[in-house]
Amino acid sequence: MLIKSRFKQKKLLEKANDLYGEYYRNNSYLLSDLLVFIRKEYGQIVVWGAGLKGLAFLSQCDSSNKFVDFIIDMDEKKQNESLITGHMVYAIDKLVADNTVILVVNVNYYTSICFDLINNGYDIKKMRIICLDHFLQGRYSLLQIKDNTIWERKRYYD
Repeated sequence: MLIKSRFKQKKLLEKANDLYGEYYRNNSYLLSDLLVFIRKEYGQIVVWGAGLKGLAFLSQCDSSNKFVDFIIDMDEKKQNESLITGHMVYAIDKLVADNTVILVVNVNYYTSICFDLINNGYDIKKMRIICLDHFLQGRYSLLQIKDNTIWERKRYYD
């Protein structure tokens, strides 16, 4: 069963790309470098968020499904379903902290995501979490990620 009919998913994808497609296209070189690095160094890439911004990111930056392993979303209606991009959506319990980088697509949910992880028994001190908006806004660089000097979750337990 699909989250919504393919027709409705196509309409959602169009809306997502209308709202956020240009944002990701304009930063595709940075995001491509980030995805290649994460895949090579850490292995698993998980995107948190199957909403419009997540759809736009997936369609613009991983249309071939070669980087993102799956999506986490707290909305039970979206879980265990395939998005129109071909990516699967799962609940938080699918997440394995080792060798996983979580890409948070919507800065508005970043804090609640950190607390969802904590409340579900994850030790965020050991997790690698990147807010894509913060990365694209230049709050930190790919070099800092490569040097392992920035993992945003630190501010939630320091």
